[in-house]
Amino acid sequence: MTTTVAAPTARWQTVGATSGPLSRAIAIIQVLLGVIWLTWPVWGSRTAALQTQAESTAPWLIAAQIGVSAALAAVLVHETRSARQLSLILGACVLAAGIRAAVAPGANGIEPVFWIPLLVGAVLGAPGGVLAGTLTCLVSSAAIGTIATPLAGQLVVWQLWGLAGAAMVRLRTVTTWLAGALWCVILGPVTGVLLNLMGWAWAETDPGQSFLAGLNPLDEAQRLWAWTQATSLAFDMSRAITNAVVWLIVIPFVIRALRQALAPDRRASARLRPVISAVNDKALAKRGLDDLTDSFPTTTHHSGDDDDTSH
Repeated sequence: MTTTVAAPTARWQTVGATSGPLSRAIAIIQVLLGVIWLTWPVWGSRTAALQTQAESTAPWLIAAQIGVSAALAAVLVHETRSARQLSLILGACVLAAGIRAAVAPGANGIEPVFWIPLLVGAVLGAPGGVLAGTLTCLVSSAAIGTIATPLAGQLVVWQLWGLAGAAMVRLRTVTTWLAGALWCVILGPVTGVLLNLMGWAWAETDPGQSFLAGLNPLDEAQRLWAWTQATSLAFDMSRAITNAVVWLIVIPFVIRALRQALAPDRRASARLRPVISAVNDKALAKRGLDDLTDSFPTTTHHSGDDDDTSH
């Protein structure tokens, strides 16, 4: 008797490097706490820090971010039993530093660097994306000499781009290519709003745009948005479009290769390969076991293929 099991028609797509629940939780909580702190003047205007308090607190916040990132890196390496992911993160730091050194940060809003943590997140998931955001911000800022009080808020923004990339970690290459460009367009103005929070509460501006302690969060948000429109929205949209264009040009050539190189458990097209049963019905008949002919189950296993070719 020879039996086979046909390959199933349904396929599961799983791409991206593995990461455990602890590293994912740390990464998400780190970003959420950073956003909550950064938006403090909006949701807690009565208790928002003064400029002197913010300037004295910023170094401690940066140090805390570095400490949490170090712990996140250690947990990620422990969970994946590999340090290969760190090679991509370090490469992203070098690339971001080079681009920011070549292109003046903020000049006409042309900052083609935020796509880098977005890409790392799309390859490695939330922990890798957040780590890339933190380290690329720190290393590139140090390289161009812009370590200052606003860095505490800039870290949160870069981490947010990396976390957004993690939302694409299980998407196919073409879908990631299109979704990433959309993320760039969305995150461009969001980045501007969050960065404005580092100075808006103390800025001298028009009465309808200025921070006013005691207002409800909706009114404060409307004032912040009015100030953003008047001061930085054009630059923010330039940032969004620039990163989207770079993403559309670069990603088709690198995303698939990076996923294959850094995701050892990747199964692009998980199939079941039939296994031929070694049970012979004549041998069973000689032993008087004819009724057991159909009692031996046929097992299957994953083919382990990493492409979409037919077999």
